[in-house]
Amino acid sequence: MSHSEKFVEKRIREALKDVIGITDIDSDANLLDTEQNINPVDFIYIFDMLEKNLNLPVHDIFSSRTFDVMTVENLTNAFLKLDSFDR
Repeated sequence: MSHSEKFVEKRIREALKDVIGITDIDSDANLLDTEQNINPVDFIYIFDMLEKNLNLPVHDIFSSRTFDVMTVENLTNAFLKLDSFDR
């Protein structure tokens, strides 16, 4: 199944809202920045939700990327790249 960019970004934003209550984050804001005030353990729940909602293996995103992937925009693009390959 191929997801649209808007669909993936919406799921990322929903996960951020559901887990930590963030609703107004810029697409290029680094989610690891202390300014975002995201507890590292929260990413376990965020990625679990994304993996279930998108039916894509989150761990594959991190196998070939650096911390730069940790923005809404870059995560969206990474999920879209995973989604474009036959699994």
